[in-house]
Amino acid sequence: MLNVHNASQGRWVEILTRLGANASSLEGKHRPCPSCAGTDRFRFDDQEGRGSHICSQCGAGDGFELVQKMYSCDFKEAAIMVEEVLGIKGKAPSKEEKQAYRKRLADE
Repeated sequence: MLNVHNASQGRWVEILTRLGANASSLEGKHRPCPSCAGTDRFRFDDQEGRGSHICSQCGAGDGFELVQKMYSCDFKEAAIMVEEVLGIKGKAPSKEEKQAYRKRLADE
């Protein structure tokens, strides 16, 4: 089974636009936030292809966290949406996989 984290690496602009984010918000400049719609508080920097972003109201995170913010959903639902966009099938990551991923992000 293809891991959704690996499959999404470097493809966050495609994923987020297909999930409804305005492409201009993903250009690396201060733009409206896809989640809270603040006019100039969001920046998408996509560090290491993880979909990283920061909003002065919503906070910072990776692509999965942005999907969660956009759709007010949990990680499992966000992972399923990303899998659907990427055309991969599989189960959502386990609790242990999510914890390991978040630990890796925190250690970087």
